[in-house]
Amino acid sequence: MGSVTNCTFGVLSVATCGALGCSKPPVPDNGEEGSCTTSMVDGGACSPACSTGYELVNGPILCKHGNLSTTTCDPLPCAKPVPPTHGAEGTCTGGLAHGALCAPECLTGYNLMNGPVRCTLGELSTVSCEPPPTKGNGTDGSTGPGSQTGTDSESSHNETHNSSTPTIGTPDPNGTIENSPSESPPATNSSGSNLLTIGLIVGGVIAAALLAGGIFFFFFVWAGNATPLPSSYGVKVTEAKPGFSELVEEGV
Repeated sequence: MGSVTNCTFGVLSVATCGALGCSKPPVPDNGEEGSCTTSMVDGGACSPACSTGYELVNGPILCKHGNLSTTTCDPLPCAKPVPPTHGAEGTCTGGLAHGALCAPECLTGYNLMNGPVRCTLGELSTVSCEPPPTKGNGTDGSTGPGSQTGTDSESSHNETHNSSTPTIGTPDPNGTIENSPSESPPATNSSGSNLLTIGLIVGGVIAAALLAGGIFFFFFVWAGNATPLPSSYGVKVTEAKPGFSELVEEGV
């Protein structure tokens, strides 16, 4: 095609007007260039690639008389949520756009857990219909602080009763009653034992004092009634003091 009309050796060439081409298309948000790697001729087309969770809208890109069509990478929508077990669809009656919510309904006696349903880049969140927690238990089914089930309470009562009741021995084939190995010896009264020990010590001290007094008294009386030794023994004899018996006779 020529841009001017020419006459060459009697032959006339007529100029024509051709359509403009397009420059390389820009990469859309949340996407990549895909097949749009170069400029385009009039009527040409190419398709960008979108990131995971996005889809190409208004594609492919077209070049027409020097102008490019506009395409975008939009978040993927979600299909209609499936009703959970023990539940119904509720407000989840159709597909969901990205970021949209809906809430299934649970049957009587069940509670919706992790609801509502949310659509995020083509993925639906998971919900379930669960029975309510047992009375006295936490929401996770575990026993809450300070709570105790009837079975645990009864078990604790039985253990307390068994620990305070002595085990009765069972007779062997010979008629002898044998004590159960689980029978524990009677508890020792430590306070009474301490008092008994103190009493024995005090009694021993008093008895020792009385014995010492008796011995002293005996020697005192014996010394008062002792007979003086003869001088032939070579021992200096002193006059004996009046004995206890003499003092009694004289009325001293």
